[in-house]
Amino acid sequence: MENRFNAEQVPTSAPWTNASGAKKGTSDADLRAALFSRLNNSNPSARVVNELSIAGKARADVAVIDQYLHGYEIKSDRDTLRRLPHQVQVYSKVFDYFTLVVASAHTRGALAIIPSWWGVLEARQTHAGLALVTLKRGRRQRHNHLDSWYLSSLLWREETLELLARHELDRGLRSRPGHQLRDHLVANMPVKDLRDGVLAALNLREDWKPAAG
Repeated sequence: MENRFNAEQVPTSAPWTNASGAKKGTSDADLRAALFSRLNNSNPSARVVNELSIAGKARADVAVIDQYLHGYEIKSDRDTLRRLPHQVQVYSKVFDYFTLVVASAHTRGALAIIPSWWGVLEARQTHAGLALVTLKRGRRQRHNHLDSWYLSSLLWREETLELLARHELDRGLRSRPGHQLRDHLVANMPVKDLRDGVLAALNLREDWKPAAG
């Protein structure tokens, strides 16, 4: 599901206490609201997608699509780090930047798992509510570490055809099923060009409902 940032739609973060005043753990919704508020302040015009599926292998909690593809994974107090090693492998195949948004209870364990280029935002309670503190600044990963097959999985069939046609690679392929088009794309396009084409398609996409491919 895609969202444009709208400050009125982002709930105000509040201290995470229950009705009796006892402290309780943060939830995905708590951290997601804090993240959206932060992103709204830093880049309100960016395209934002919740739950971006990658090759059916994993779903990034939030993806920000602009000049780069920046992913975010949320690990609240109610989550575990069990899936994080697998998620690291998948996310690192498609994203230019990636940031982990993590409850403080998971910070040490997460830092031992994530690659050096990932950033980390740690959730901390303040007198004003929940705050995300930059614990580690991320950096852009090199495009030659991206994976063409995983990148191509982000495209719908018509987007794949358009990218093939732009590079004059579509001859005799227009009636082929989507997986064959993607295979041809991967085999015939450098990963940097494929990454640029995928990013352009995601920026132009208007309907984020699942499409047949």
